Amino acid sequence: MIPDGEPAHIVIGNGFLLDTQKGDAFQVDREIQAVYYLAGDYDALLQMEEGEFAQAAEDAVLLWESE
Repeated sequence: MIPDGEPAHIVIGNGFLLDTQKGDAFQVDREIQAVYYLAGDYDALLQMEEGEFAQAAEDAVLLWESE
């Protein structure tokens, strides 16, 4: 959730995710098939091993899915 009056700083598109506040950009090898919302420390998510990330992602809420 973005507080009122605060500009969004995360951009998600096919093939990339961009954090304009931190200047981080992440490329993916495929088109995005789904977008989930997960509250938490996103910096910590970047440091997690695959199994640890999968466990944290169990609480994510599906926002959009490609048809």
